[in-house]
Amino acid sequence: MRIYLDDTRPTPAGFDLSFKTAWDMIRWLKENPGKASFVSLDHDLGPQEECGCGYNVVCFIEEQVVTHNIKPPEYRVHSANPVGRDNMIRGMDAANRIWNGQQPRAWEE
Repeated sequence: MRIYLDDTRPTPAGFDLSFKTAWDMIRWLKENPGKASFVSLDHDLGPQEECGCGYNVVCFIEEQVVTHNIKPPEYRVHSANPVGRDNMIRGMDAANRIWNGQQPRAWEE
């Protein structure tokens, strides 16, 4: 399944599902472990308590790799938020490195 996360942009062609909040996407990922083959993620989705952010999804994916040995999906980050984008890329990189039996990189502050 190809999944798109964004609160304002229209879902591009080629995606099977789209979500407007991180919490809805995480709920789907919990109910369908390992079913996401590709995700395209935005960071800023609205008020954090109500909507979460793309980084919450990345953290959930990392957790699933570590605790349930679920392969992380291929991904793209389409966020305009440079800090959020970098954090999500680092998180997905870590998930992929763990999946491949490598140590996550230590990121300098």
